[in-house]
Amino acid sequence: MSKMRIRTTPQTEGDAQLLQERNSAKESEALVRLQAVGGFGPLLLGRLIQKFGSARRVLDAPPHLLATVQGIGADRSARVRRARSADADRQPAVRRCHDADVTIIHPRMSRWPEGLDSLSPRPAFLWSLGHPEALERPKVAIVGTRRATPHGRRTAHRLAWDLAKAGVCIVSGMAIGIDAAAHQGALDAGGTTVAILGSGIDRIYPPENRRLAKQIVDQGCLLSELPPHAAPHRSHFPVRNRLIAALGLVVIVVEAFPKAGSLITAREGQNIGRDVFIVPGRLEDEASKGANEAIRDNLGQILISTEQVVEHLSGMGVGLEDEKAQKDGAIQHPTEATDLSLFDLMPLEEAILAAIGDSDCHIDQLERVFGSDNNRLWEAVLRLECDGLIRSIPGNRYEISGRISSHQVIR
Repeated sequence: MSKMRIRTTPQTEGDAQLLQERNSAKESEALVRLQAVGGFGPLLLGRLIQKFGSARRVLDAPPHLLATVQGIGADRSARVRRARSADADRQPAVRRCHDADVTIIHPRMSRWPEGLDSLSPRPAFLWSLGHPEALERPKVAIVGTRRATPHGRRTAHRLAWDLAKAGVCIVSGMAIGIDAAAHQGALDAGGTTVAILGSGIDRIYPPENRRLAKQIVDQGCLLSELPPHAAPHRSHFPVRNRLIAALGLVVIVVEAFPKAGSLITAREGQNIGRDVFIVPGRLEDEASKGANEAIRDNLGQILISTEQVVEHLSGMGVGLEDEKAQKDGAIQHPTEATDLSLFDLMPLEEAILAAIGDSDCHIDQLERVFGSDNNRLWEAVLRLECDGLIRSIPGNRYEISGRISSHQVIR
């Protein structure tokens, strides 16, 4: 580390902050330049930064010093030279890192999540789209199968809703099924959520979740180790899963088939010291077979309520910002469902909820029951969706959200 230069004029707090921001921006660009020219994964970047102190100094390092780092040969030395040239300026990723809505998060920043330091190798940096300050909140990971049952999606939505109301940021992978339900639950509660992608931050996968991604950017952020425009690939998702496991103080599994990616995430979390909770599934649900087997194999403890997670976090010394509000009755208790009577539902809206029931319902089925030319039907559906009582899912279907319990629905 170089010695601090002595200033001859007083340094104001504003000067210090501006200098820190400029240095951080320069470091971010240096990291992006090295990634843009290729050949530098997190392990090698980590070695280079450990040797020279920062990515900026890596760009300035002479070839003979670069050659002293394990894994740096003539080809990678040439890539470093290219990274500091005008050729790198034309790379789309270098231009993208200067966009107002994009933030490069690296270990030298104060908002760098400490949980990521438990990974080996840890990420050299992350791309963020949205509001990265969401990472400064206590975080819980919720993961599960893409082929989720309506019951599983409602459970994930409800868990996320309650935890978000308690001030927790929900972390997941933005896949369809459990991941999407967890993100949506946090959003519906007015809370924050972070989605870890197996693609670039501007390459939304699956495409069905584009609207969800936009909501997440408004109330949280998208994160990725991959550069913008990077396409999803099966090799990217294990890398994404380890980030999900590391970011969460705990990992919650809601429905999983045997050998599912969500169970790999849970094992990754367990390996780096995260506590794992698993929602037990019904015996007849194939989607819960892997989760139930994981409980049998002691991968995690059985989760029976949101309050269990809140108490666990408190035991870890995590202060939840809404604890006082809960005591004062300003927000609902995590174990209480929203009372339907608060919404003053019309008879048609109650009938729609009853038609959807415990499962889900296709648009065509609603039209058969209530009439395809019934304009009041779609007005009622829209109101229910805006109130967060139902949500649309892939395949032109609707289901009751986790905000309410299915037994409240009038039969």
